[in-house]
Amino acid sequence: MTIIKSKGYVTHYPLQAIDEELAYKLLMSPTTLDRHNSNALQLFDCHCHCLGEYLSLTNLDGEKLTWLVESFLGSLHVGDIAVLEEYIVRQRSIAVTEMISGLVDLVPGLQPVIWSRARLPHFEQTWQESKHKLDPEIVSFWSGWKVKAKKGKSVYLKLVAMYHSHGPEFTKAFHEAIRRDSLKRAKVASGMINKLAKYISEQSFRFPPAAFQSPEMMEDFFEHYFWHYQNIEYERNEDPELNARTFRTMRNLIIRCFLKTDVWSADEDAIVLPAGKSKAGSELNIKKNKHGIEIKDKLLTEVPVHVTDIQAIDLLYGEITSDLSCIEKWGLSEALAIRKAQRIRVREAGDGMLLERVVRNPQNRLNFEKLGFANICRTFEDEGMCTTNDARRRYGIRLPALALKLGLPTTYSLLPFQCLLTLYHPEITTTFMDDLVIWDGPKRVSFLKTDKGYELIGFKDRRGSKNSEQKILLHPKAAALVRMVEEITEPLRQYLKKQGDPTWQKLFLTCGRSFNYPKTADSNILNRTAVDKNAFRREVFIARLSPHTVKRGDDLVDFIKKLSITRVRAQSAVADYIQNHSLPRLARKLGHAHMNRDLLDSYLPTAIYDFFATRYVRIFQKGIICEAMKDSKYLLRASKFDDFDQMHEFLSRYTLKEVPENLKTREENRLANGEIVEVGVSVSAESMTALMSIRKAINLSKTPHAVRGLAKYWAAVCDTVEKYILKSRDKLLHAHLEIASKNCNPSAYESMIHAVS
Repeated sequence: MTIIKSKGYVTHYPLQAIDEELAYKLLMSPTTLDRHNSNALQLFDCHCHCLGEYLSLTNLDGEKLTWLVESFLGSLHVGDIAVLEEYIVRQRSIAVTEMISGLVDLVPGLQPVIWSRARLPHFEQTWQESKHKLDPEIVSFWSGWKVKAKKGKSVYLKLVAMYHSHGPEFTKAFHEAIRRDSLKRAKVASGMINKLAKYISEQSFRFPPAAFQSPEMMEDFFEHYFWHYQNIEYERNEDPELNARTFRTMRNLIIRCFLKTDVWSADEDAIVLPAGKSKAGSELNIKKNKHGIEIKDKLLTEVPVHVTDIQAIDLLYGEITSDLSCIEKWGLSEALAIRKAQRIRVREAGDGMLLERVVRNPQNRLNFEKLGFANICRTFEDEGMCTTNDARRRYGIRLPALALKLGLPTTYSLLPFQCLLTLYHPEITTTFMDDLVIWDGPKRVSFLKTDKGYELIGFKDRRGSKNSEQKILLHPKAAALVRMVEEITEPLRQYLKKQGDPTWQKLFLTCGRSFNYPKTADSNILNRTAVDKNAFRREVFIARLSPHTVKRGDDLVDFIKKLSITRVRAQSAVADYIQNHSLPRLARKLGHAHMNRDLLDSYLPTAIYDFFATRYVRIFQKGIICEAMKDSKYLLRASKFDDFDQMHEFLSRYTLKEVPENLKTREENRLANGEIVEVGVSVSAESMTALMSIRKAINLSKTPHAVRGLAKYWAAVCDTVEKYILKSRDKLLHAHLEIASKNCNPSAYESMIHAVS
């Protein structure tokens, strides 16, 4: 039996068995460990309350008080009142004995109780003889009101005030209704529930328990609660639209938990339903950048709300994909670096010896290399992870450098892995990663090998309770990353196991700056504030990202500020849409249960979306019809342009055209609404020479990440046209292609393809 299940919820409990005057007297008593007095007194209060004892300065009895203290010490020692670490038990025990000793002059016959290890058997015996006096109802009260979500997360509701205002039965019914509903949810909406419970307890004079069985009174209750909620929330955030939206969520919760289950007697229509006002996707995520240009601020890449065709092509076929490529190359580089360090540690351990356990003088500033790196590795592998103080005694004081060399997952070490996982699988959200539990005790629960490959199981709360569980069949690269993270975090996992800390079951663990106590890695660790305030960290990211991007200076710093799991996820999904032009596929990539055009509008400006309907993109989406030009007055003109914008204008005007009139009547070239399916392409030897030269220049580029999107686009057009010609039986088309292959001149375009738009 353990009465107090978690120290977290008990802080909301006022003293129940010790009156205010006595509590003040006890807290003012001088003790060895003053800072522990308040918590110790609460534990003692719980003990007295559960035994049915109520204490005040007017009713204190020396013999009874001695019995209460000794039984409390026994209860605390065996873990019946709460499960605490041994040193905390000792601290709380001494604090209570010293506080009670301060009453010797006020309570006749009171003999001070002295805590000692030798007397623990006596205290335990006293407790065992007292347990029969426990009041089950009060024990239940102190056990808290626990609810557990579908994904296994437990929280304790704040129902103490309701318990006192509306009684045990009403509170139990309230708690049970929430408990049953929470088992179907990905997360417990504890904030909303606690707000509702607080209002009910405050309005007990107006709405006693009987009111909740009266449909007429419930109409009054819901009206009052609606306006109370709006007023309170408006004082906090001054956002009526948000408050209306959250109240609709509250309304649904009340209907699910209390009305449909007949816990309360009321009609659903009695609850006010605020009008819903939601912005269209095209209106979301719009802000002005530092140049005063309106942009969609959802991706890593800034996308202007208003764009020309050239800007659209450069963005869609250049910046969006190159920025994503930068993240992938950086992520792989960082992931492989820490993996390499971890494997070197394991290998070096085989050649090392255990370090002697000596306390080193920090003033010596010992370099860990002097100890012998192999010896350090051997010691670490044998003894496992340790926290800062022990690490300093074992290895010296250069712990951050040592953690890096040992391949330990420090503050930012796992961010590259998380970015890569999201890049390969945009359906993975930050919540999914933060809550990802690989183990449930001895059982592996979410990273499982199947006939099709490795499957990752997690939750995405915004999909709703029925669809919140996500099973993701991992790309082989992603599966390899998960296995790497498991191995890299294993020392931390073993340490947490020894401490009895359930955090060991999580996948993403970090030891902070070096040898800190392990905790769950925060997927949002890098943000604008972190980049602005931490100059050293900013310079590290600049150095690590620079080899993979053309961005420099402020542009690179701004890019780093945007580097987040959320933006990588969005960018990856959009990049896939650019390549595949499928809205249903986009929805699946993002892990959305339903497809919605509004979805894409929230990521990209409407102007960009509309661009996909132009001939520039239809050539890839729907198909082409190629016609050979028999002669051209623009002979060799295509290789004599000063910049790529001029080249683009020429190719756009004389190469990509609408379908010729003589082919528009063909039924197979029309959609149901009359839209032309194909794009017409005029093929000449000159235009094909230009296209093939552009493509080859890109392939030969020594800085492929610097190639602009416009050039990549025309290289893709070249691929599409070439495939068409090779499948065609048109001899003239084949002749043009043959001439172009012979005259291909990539050097003429080398400088142009790298020009900045």
